[in-house]
Amino acid sequence: MTDPEEIAWLQQRSTPMPTATHTQPLPEPADGLRVPTTYVLGAALPFFVDTANEAEADGVRVVRWDDAAHYLPLQFPYRTAELLLGLA
Repeated sequence: MTDPEEIAWLQQRSTPMPTATHTQPLPEPADGLRVPTTYVLGAALPFFVDTANEAEADGVRVVRWDDAAHYLPLQFPYRTAELLLGLA
């Protein structure tokens, strides 16, 4: 994202994200059933490659978009919607 108006739009809507979202695992469901999980990795930037690898090792389906950065819904809104609808 390089357009100043787009950057301003995003900054107005952004909120701080607690670091615990990266350090604390989600609790297992009480009934022991695993929830199907898909991790979508925007691989154009290397920030979350290790996280995606860990998720995949835990049995999570990883979808890798080599042409996407961190804000997939902003960069590829239609592809993101199509993916989410396909997972429903």
